[in-house]
Amino acid sequence: MNIKINRQVFNTLEDIQLVRACFEPLVPLIRGKSQRIKGEVYEQLTPEQKKLFIFNAYYNHTSNSLGAYYLSQPKIWSELIHVLHYFNADEMRQILLEMEQIIFNAKNLEVSDVSYNDLEKNPDLSSVNPLFDKFSEVSPTTLNLIGKVIRNNQTAYILFDDKLE
Repeated sequence: MNIKINRQVFNTLEDIQLVRACFEPLVPLIRGKSQRIKGEVYEQLTPEQKKLFIFNAYYNHTSNSLGAYYLSQPKIWSELIHVLHYFNADEMRQILLEMEQIIFNAKNLEVSDVSYNDLEKNPDLSSVNPLFDKFSEVSPTTLNLIGKVIRNNQTAYILFDDKLE
């Protein structure tokens, strides 16, 4: 999918801003839409854009918790872990793997058995909470790493259109 950006604007964006600029054009196409529409938009993305999409979908829904919903979706969770490896975001990847292990160890729950509220309500899962602080600490570094990947592979993520402002 062509995510267009002005070259001068691109060059002035910090890495964190660049990650946002490459994802924000997709938001109106998917917000409030059916799973079918979201799937159609996703299928139009390049493989690299799909990785960015998966990261952003998770990251943008984790402002208050580590996103247990994604834990209950094994395919998405597995892809997220792979995406973090692709972006060299090893610190964030390790935090999520630690969270997965805590959940598995808590009464032998499978990742897919965890509901959205379990992280707050299940005392066996309370050790996940400090990981959210770690997650918040490494988020800027992760976004910078992703921004650098975008800069090094520009054509996989964006199309320059110098008519745009």
